[in-house]
Order: sequence, then structure tokens, then C-alpha cells
Amino acid sequence: MRSHHIDLKPKKHHSSKTNHHHSHSQNRFITGNVLNTDPHLGATNGSGFVPNLSSKKTTSERDFERIRLKQEQERRYKLCAEHEKSLRERTNRQSSLKQSQNNDALKKFYENKAREFGLMNCTRNQQSSKAPSFSKNLPENSEPSLQIRSTPKKNDSRSARDLVERIKSGYKIVKFIKYHITRLKTQRILSKLCKLRTFENHLISLKSTNNNDINSLKDPILKILEQLDQISSGDSEVVIARKNQIVKMAQNMMGSLNEKCLNINYSLDVY
Repeated sequence: MRSHHIDLKPKKHHSSKTNHHHSHSQNRFITGNVLNTDPHLGATNGSGFVPNLSSKKTTSERDFERIRLKQEQERRYKLCAEHEKSLRERTNRQSSLKQSQNNDALKKFYENKAREFGLMNCTRNQQSSKAPSFSKNLPENSEPSLQIRSTPKKNDSRSARDLVERIKSGYKIVKFIKYHITRLKTQRILSKLCKLRTFENHLISLKSTNNNDINSLKDPILKILEQLDQISSGDSEVVIARKNQIVKMAQNMMGSLNEKCLNINYSLDVY
């Protein structure tokens, strides 16, 4: 029995050593020394695990913020495109509506003019035909004569009111058309003034060049004079005055070139 007890002691001692080794490995795992062998955590001890998590958290927040900003930018681009599209559609609708209104105004103007002339002729014929009939068909009693006379007066006043309203509407349309005609006339005057300005600039550039070849200067001046003859001044005094000014400038340049040419020929003859 004692020998059996002696045999158990080393086993007990060995088990205590193994238990001590096992507890030491557990303590090492708990204290975080095992983090030295983990390649995914990237830290040397337990204290380095929290900054890694915080850095991962910040990168995820940055990615989320970047995605959110991109979505916000796309949303703004989409809103701007929709706003631009709506503005374009509205301007197209307004231009088409204005064009249709202009066409309707012209149509109504001519229709009203035709109705006015027709109605005036009809009223004149009715007045000329009804006046003698009333004088012939008037009875001796005064009461029925008042009833007969009241009806044509009411009709005449209504037709006169209608005629006045039509004349007013026609006057408004005529005023509208005159406004657009004057506007178009102003645009034509401005375009002519722009052409005259280009001719003047061309003449100034030719005048400032130091070219001794007289023929190369005469040809563009003659072309400008031909183009000036093609511009119709119309009733605009501004266009007439501007055209005369530029024509005079071109003629003076041609005169100076001719004098220069004569001087050159005279000097050649002398030599």
C-alpha cells in the first residue's frame, strides 16, 4: 500500500506541472500575448486592439460620407437638369403661344374689318329701306305708332353698340400690328447700321496700312462703294446720314489714291 502511494506522488506532481503549464497558457491567451501571432489584428498587445477598431470605424465613416456626398451631388445634378428642361419647355410653350396669338390677332383684325364694312353697308341699306315704310305705314292712332317706332330704335342702338365694340377691338389690333411693324423696322435699321459700321472699319483698316500698291487698295474700296449702293436707306434719316458719311470717306480715299498715282506717274515721266 505504501508502494502504491509512492507511485502516485510523481503522477500527482506531473499532473500539477501540466496543470500549471495549461493555466500559464490560458493566462497568456487572456493577457493578450496571443495577439503577437494573429496577422489580422496588427497589434502587439491588448492595448493596440482598440485603436485598430477605431481606425476601421473612421474609414467606414469616411466611405459612408463619400457615398453620401456623391449621392447628394447626383441628386443636385438631376434637379438642375430637370429645372433646365422645365425652363426650356416653358419658353417653347410661350413662344408657340405668342406666335398663335399673333396669328389669331391678324385673323381677327381682317375678319373685323370685313364685318365692319359689311355691317355698315347693311345698316345704311336698312335705314334707307325702313325710313319710308314707317312714314307710309304709320296709322292715325298714336299708341300703336309708339310701339312700332320703339322696336327699330332698340335694334339700331344694339347694332350701334356692337359696331363701336368692333371698332374698338379693331383699333387695338391695329395698334398691336403697328407696334410689331415698328419693332421690325427698328431691327432692320439696326442691321443696316451694323453693316455700315463694318464698312467703316474696313475703310479705316485700309487707310492705316502702309501698302504702296495703289491697285490693291482701290479694289476693296470700289467693292465697298458697290455694297453701299445696294443698301436701301428707306425712310430712316439715321441710315441716310451714316451711309452718306461712309460714302464720302470712301470717295476721299479714292481721290487721295488717284492723286498719289498721278504724282508717281509724273515723277516717272520727269526721270
